[in-house]
Amino acid sequence: MTESCEEIVPRITLRPLKPENARNFALLLGGVTRPASMMARLPHPCTRSSAQDWIEAHSTADSWAFGIFRNRDRNFLGAVALNTAEAVPELGYWVGRPYWSCGYATEAVHAIQRIAADRGITRLAAETFAQNQASQRVLLKAGFRPEGAVPRDFPAAQGTNDVYRYEKDLRCSHSFFARAAGTGENPTIEPKKTAELAALNRSLAVDTAGVFTATARLHTAHNTE
Repeated sequence: MTESCEEIVPRITLRPLKPENARNFALLLGGVTRPASMMARLPHPCTRSSAQDWIEAHSTADSWAFGIFRNRDRNFLGAVALNTAEAVPELGYWVGRPYWSCGYATEAVHAIQRIAADRGITRLAAETFAQNQASQRVLLKAGFRPEGAVPRDFPAAQGTNDVYRYEKDLRCSHSFFARAAGTGENPTIEPKKTAELAALNRSLAVDTAGVFTATARLHTAHNTE
């Protein structure tokens, strides 16, 4: 990203990553044994050198990378990145294991949507692996809609894998970006959106693979007509 900016929300702040943040990557990811398929685009194994290379590659005019910092103690929690070179800009994110299940990833996705919208981006996309249901829930909570399953080639994840693609139209999401100035509140979702989210979560819990397989088949049929 060519300009310096940050986004502050009640519990976290997004700040552009710097080379020195490679140390934080190595501390949170260096000793983690995890399937490459869960975080295929991150360096693995993660060392300070490989993390610094990743940060530099994602600090360009077309790729914006931010560290996620907790406001109360300035701890580094993870990172969120946005690739604007794609036809529909794509975001990715990760949070270190000590900070899982605290809602930080969801807040970070909300915050980067504000950054994107402020710069005229009207639509965002994100992709997750089938087994990464926690990431899928983050996207659903942030208002993304499932678009279907698509194949992607990830050498670090043992070749071609199906991923679940989500997209969101930011022009229809004003309530997600409303700031709760001075209230300490998190961004809220309108009642209608809450009901839709509950229905999507039930579908995800019951038969995620079936939902996306059916969607992918519909897309394929549409494309062959």
